[in-house]
Amino acid sequence: MFLMFAIIALAVHADDADDVAQETVEEEAEAEDEYEDYEDEDDGGGNDHPLTDMPSQSDEITVRYQFIGNDEQESDFPLGEVIHVLVGVINTSPEDYNVTFAMGSVNHPVDLAFYIQNFTQMHFNTTLQPNTEYTFQYDFFPNPQNLDVDSKYQLALSLFYENELEFFADTFFNETVNFYEKSSDADLQTVFLFAVLAGFAGIGLYVVSNACKKSSGPVEAGTSDGMITADEVGSVKTANSARASNDKAGGLRRAKGKKNSTAKKKAKKLRKALQSEKAAKRAAKLAAEKEE
Repeated sequence: MFLMFAIIALAVHADDADDVAQETVEEEAEAEDEYEDYEDEDDGGGNDHPLTDMPSQSDEITVRYQFIGNDEQESDFPLGEVIHVLVGVINTSPEDYNVTFAMGSVNHPVDLAFYIQNFTQMHFNTTLQPNTEYTFQYDFFPNPQNLDVDSKYQLALSLFYENELEFFADTFFNETVNFYEKSSDADLQTVFLFAVLAGFAGIGLYVVSNACKKSSGPVEAGTSDGMITADEVGSVKTANSARASNDKAGGLRRAKGKKNSTAKKKAKKLRKALQSEKAAKRAAKLAAEKEE
């Protein structure tokens, strides 16, 4: 019965795992469509890319940031999930600034000119008036197809803005980070399933062990006859000595057949008497036990 429950549970878990895997593939495909990465800078158009030959930042603009929903440290980010970061911009100048867009990339930790993955360019086109502050939200998607959980990368996030004279860029986050695979619900279900199966196995072993103990049953002690008295011992010795004397007589036993037959009859009567006496004693003992 326990084996049948285990097989049913495994079958249901397999179906759930297939559904979760299918949903994961669909979610990744949607995320890739929504957050399409830029191509690497090997097509000859590197000078046109916003992350190459970046302008300097303005001393009149202050940029701050805060990641949303990242329970880990800022150096650890999950793969295959959209990451949100809030970017606060403060304009301390007497003129207007236009915040145009934000963008990010994953670079090689040693050679920053080597781009491993570029993130979506998110446009804001928001005018920031003098002595005002505005908060933007930038979302990016680390694609697990070209990132390794066992390697370190350089993550750079930049905000681009301009005034009437020139363009500026502020790389507000530029640190070495790690990427990890977040545990899915399927893993938790697997752990729970094995825990349930282990519990069923323990219950089964307990039931079987108790059944074996009950089937063996207690050992009953046997009953013994009463003690043989001295008179009984003497009667048996007399009968044995008479039998031995008859065996020694040999031919005389044949000549005196009448005496021998008489001795046998006496011994036979003696044995019967002994048996009757034992039977009487046993009957009296049983009667006494019943009365008690």
